[in-house]
Amino acid sequence: MKFKLFGILIVLVLIPQYAFGSGDVTYGLGTINDLASDGANVYYFESDKDAKSATWMPDTALKANDGMNAKNLSEKRFIYPTGIEQDRKHLYFVALSENCIGQMLCDYQDLFKMSKKDGNITVLAKDLRALSHLSLDNDMLYVSESNGKIWRISPDGTKSLVFQTNNIIMDTVSKDGVTYWIEEVSDQNSTVLRIDDNISPKIIAKDLKIPYDLAIHEKTVYWNEIYVKLVGGTFSEFTMIKSGKNDKEAQTLMEFQNTSPISKGLGTPHYGPYLIAQDYLILVNNTNSPSVLQMVNLHNKTAYDVSASLNYDVKYLRSDDNFVYVIGTNPDGFVIGKYALPVTVPEFPSGIIIMSVALSSIVILQRFWRS
Repeated sequence: MKFKLFGILIVLVLIPQYAFGSGDVTYGLGTINDLASDGANVYYFESDKDAKSATWMPDTALKANDGMNAKNLSEKRFIYPTGIEQDRKHLYFVALSENCIGQMLCDYQDLFKMSKKDGNITVLAKDLRALSHLSLDNDMLYVSESNGKIWRISPDGTKSLVFQTNNIIMDTVSKDGVTYWIEEVSDQNSTVLRIDDNISPKIIAKDLKIPYDLAIHEKTVYWNEIYVKLVGGTFSEFTMIKSGKNDKEAQTLMEFQNTSPISKGLGTPHYGPYLIAQDYLILVNNTNSPSVLQMVNLHNKTAYDVSASLNYDVKYLRSDDNFVYVIGTNPDGFVIGKYALPVTVPEFPSGIIIMSVALSSIVILQRFWRS
C-alpha cells in the first residue's frame, strides 16, 4: 500500500497500562463490552478479570481514560453493559437488570444515563426486553425491544411509543426526528423502514438476507447485509455494504468475503470486523497474516493502510474524528489499540459482526463468549 503509516506500534507486555496515543496498544484488560471516545476521553466497559461465575453478576465498570490514566467513573458495577451513546455531558447505555443476578439466562435490561463529570447515575427506564439498540437524536433517546416496540425516551425518562410491529426488530437508529429500523419478516427476509412523526412507515429496502448495523449520513441510511453463496464448491459468507434514501433503489457500495473458518481454509481474501465512517470503510484485512487495519473509500475503492500488523484477534472497531480504536483479544486478555486515521471522519454508529445473530440469542451467546 502507498499510504504512509501513522505512528509506531508500541507493544506493552507488562501489566495493563493506560497510555493511549497514535499507534498505542494496551494489553491485559478484562472483557471490553463497548467503547466510545469524545476526543478528550476514551470511555469503555471493562469487566473484572478475577470475577468468575456461571451466572450473571455485576462485574463490569465504566472507565474513562484521558490519555494518561484510567479511572472508574462510578463505583457502581453493571451486568453486561453495552451500547454507549454520548452527548457533551453524559453517557447513555444499557445493562442487564439487577433482577438477572444469579440467573444463567436473562434478557431484561435497564437504560442508564451517567455524568461524565462526576459519574452520577440516572435510571431512565427499567426492565425493557432485550434492549440491544440505542440511538441518541438531539436530547431524545430511541430504543427498540425484541417484542417489536420502538420507544422515544426523554431526558427525564418519559416514554412514548414511536411504532410497534409484530416482527423482531434487528436494529434502530434515529436522526433529525426520523427513525429507521430493520424488521425481520421471516428467516433471511428482512426490511429496512423509516418513519417520521405522525406518518406511516415507508420501506427503504426489502427482501434482504441478514441486514444489520444501521448508520445515517446526510439523510442516507447505510447498512450491511450478510449472505452465503457457493465459491469453489464450498459455501462462503459474504457481506454487502448498502445505502438507501427514501424511495430510491438501494445501492451496493462494496462486497467482500468475511473472515470465517471456511474462508481461512480456502486461502481466499477475507475480512474481519469493520465500521462505516462517512465515505470510508474501516476494516481489518485478514488476507495475509498478520492482519492489518485499512481504510477503503467506498466510492473509488482506494485503500489505505492505517496500522502496521495487528498481533491480536480483533473483535470490533470504534472511531472518533481522528482515531480508530481496535478492540481485540490475545492470550492475556482484551486489547485496545488506538491508531490515527489518514483523514478526518465524523463518528458513526457501528456494530459488532456477531450482532447479526437474532436478538433472542444475543444474551446467551454473550455469556458463552465471556465464559
